[in-house]
Amino acid sequence: MNDSSAKLLENISNVQFIFTFTECIASMIANSFIIFVYFSSKTLKSSLSNTLCASLASVDFCTSFVFMSLTVFNYYEFTPPPGIFTTLFCRFLYSTFLFWASVGSSWYHIIAITFDRYVAVTYPIYYKKFSTSLVIKVTFILCSHVLGVITTWHNILIAENQNDECVLVSINWPRYLTLYLLFSHSVFLAFVTSVIGTLYSKIVYRVLSNNKNDKVTKSQQRATTICIILVAEFLVCSYPNGIYILFVYTELLYGIGFGWTLDAVAYVISLQLILASSLINPIIYMTFNTTFQTASANIFRNAKIIN
Repeated sequence: MNDSSAKLLENISNVQFIFTFTECIASMIANSFIIFVYFSSKTLKSSLSNTLCASLASVDFCTSFVFMSLTVFNYYEFTPPPGIFTTLFCRFLYSTFLFWASVGSSWYHIIAITFDRYVAVTYPIYYKKFSTSLVIKVTFILCSHVLGVITTWHNILIAENQNDECVLVSINWPRYLTLYLLFSHSVFLAFVTSVIGTLYSKIVYRVLSNNKNDKVTKSQQRATTICIILVAEFLVCSYPNGIYILFVYTELLYGIGFGWTLDAVAYVISLQLILASSLINPIIYMTFNTTFQTASANIFRNAKIIN
């Protein structure tokens, strides 16, 4: 590699670092604001939909924070203290396990939000008790986090501590493990697509129904519209990475790939889309949720009165 090529790669690396760092910071600020307003408003806390959206905001915050940490550590070639700290760093952070666990949790939050809208539109009378139950809220959130960890547990195996250095070992996985991951990931994508597609087709039909007995209140229509936009944006930003991972497992199994350069470009683009989703989610929530807008306006109004 000549000096001009090395300089070009260095400039690209610097630009990518600045862009990613800025994107993560903006996402963390936006999601922090969502969480702050949620805990400051009794109205928001009483709603299951808003609770799930606030929980998704906390997951998006973690996703951005972990990825920003990875970016900074890699850019400055951070070396953790030797011993157990290096092992923990390799297994949980360098292996990207924490990042993918957050992303996995986001997927299950989207499923929970979809199910919440389905119950709200299809069983409006039952939903009043369903949406205010603390047990239901805690169960949905805990299940989303736990399933996110279970779905991405294998990432802990990607890197390990060898002589106080983090080494990637995923290419040495047994064939049966790679085959299992390819199968489970394919089933996961098919499951998410079928569940969200089926539920939202029924939701849209119910909302657009002309039957007087099937009429949905305007507030529920508005909340459903917000969730449809949120879910659609999430799927558009997250599905490319899901498809990319399928190609990665296929390449590990059968040696069918598109070359290092194309793989690297696809990987970077899919990651940037995930980060973009973490930033766009709170923007959608703040833009279309009138209840949130009212709650945030009250906070600023009370702050002015105090000052």
